Amino acid sequence: MRQLDEYHVLDYLSEHYEVLHTQSRQWLMEDIDEFIKLRKGGDRMKLYHGSLEVVDKPVIREQNRTLDYGNGFYTTTSYQQAEDWVRRRMKEQKAVRGFINVFDFVESSLNELNCLVFEEPTEEWWIL
Repeated sequence: MRQLDEYHVLDYLSEHYEVLHTQSRQWLMEDIDEFIKLRKGGDRMKLYHGSLEVVDKPVIREQNRTLDYGNGFYTTTSYQQAEDWVRRRMKEQKAVRGFINVFDFVESSLNELNCLVFEEPTEEWWIL
């Protein structure tokens, strides 16, 4: 129980209830283990990318459509946001399958990348 408090697992479960309650017990236990492991790792985080294909290694491709912030590989810390996005794409493309790609990311590596990071929606986020 101490680990649940120390790593804010109950907050995580409450925050992501809509997605997590639909998963199997085994999946949920593995997700909690991974959540604690990432918290112990300090600056590690899970990033999600909704796509119509499996992405093993992110690649920035020339886009055939206008993206909100230009060319890039878009991710989110919200599983729900990635799922919502891929469901929209599946509907648009009449695809029968979509994927939530999960990446273990070391936050300190942001210093090596050209990134836009939004902790929460802000006026700047809406203007860009």
